[in-house]
Amino acid sequence: MIVPKWNIETWLSYLKGESFDEDIKDNSPSSRNTRNEKDCKVQVQKLVDMCYNKQVLQEPAPPSLKAACKEYKKVKQ
Repeated sequence: MIVPKWNIETWLSYLKGESFDEDIKDNSPSSRNTRNEKDCKVQVQKLVDMCYNKQVLQEPAPPSLKAACKEYKKVKQ
């Protein structure tokens, strides 16, 4: 199981090409992504392509996502 450092929104922002700051924990209701899981299908496919298929993330990438992809490669082998 791969889990973001703070909020899944950090990874989704990165995958959308938006700015992100993994060191700031913002649990305010306005910061939460309240959409359905299906709304992030494009971002999930992008992650699969980068982490699984190409095995490289676009920089700058969140440190927790780099670590998750590195660990995923170990599990995949």
